[in-house]
Amino acid sequence: MPRVLIITGAVITILASVAGLLTTGVATFYSASIARAQLRQSQEAAEEKRREHAARVSYWVDVRADGTPRLHLTNRSPDPISNATMLFDTNHPGIVDEHRPATWQVIFIVKVPSVPPCSDLVFTSKEMRFGANESVTHPADGHPLPDPLGAQWRAYGAPPNITTRWVTYTDRDGTLWQRDGSGLLTQPTALDFTTEPGMPGAVQAVQPQSLKGCSGDGGLFP
Repeated sequence: MPRVLIITGAVITILASVAGLLTTGVATFYSASIARAQLRQSQEAAEEKRREHAARVSYWVDVRADGTPRLHLTNRSPDPISNATMLFDTNHPGIVDEHRPATWQVIFIVKVPSVPPCSDLVFTSKEMRFGANESVTHPADGHPLPDPLGAQWRAYGAPPNITTRWVTYTDRDGTLWQRDGSGLLTQPTALDFTTEPGMPGAVQAVQPQSLKGCSGDGGLFP
């Protein structure tokens, strides 16, 4: 009988140890699951916050009451953006000869080192130029041209139509973002400079205009 009691006690001890290990394992698994869920939620919240700031940058065209189109690069976030690259084009009405009217497409690749917080860069045809001949190329690094412009660049005689393609920019955390002409916001892995054939265009530097408020989500329009 004592031996049976000893064996029974040993079995109970083993079962209790196994139960303890199972309980500890379940608790550890549950704690790890909670930690993973909290980490995922934290990462999602950080990504949402980054996207919220990036979404306050917009790239759009409006038309003034006198019919003049204006290109805007607007930063409504409380932080500056850097290394902005704008790709857009214009359709410039011209004349090949007196019998054949034609439309010239002018391609612009413009780089802006920095856009201050709560500001708007506005470009009109007054700041835009197109190459006077086929030998003219885009300005080095695509940066705005100094004023005055050289004779190789011509001014527009009449305001052209402006079509936005895309703009890329870097936020305060160093993340690269891209917004296309329809307003879609993405994080690109590569930039596509493919365009239809056209003449090179360039712009004069403009001063950022302060905005009255910085509310809103950026979007396609301010």
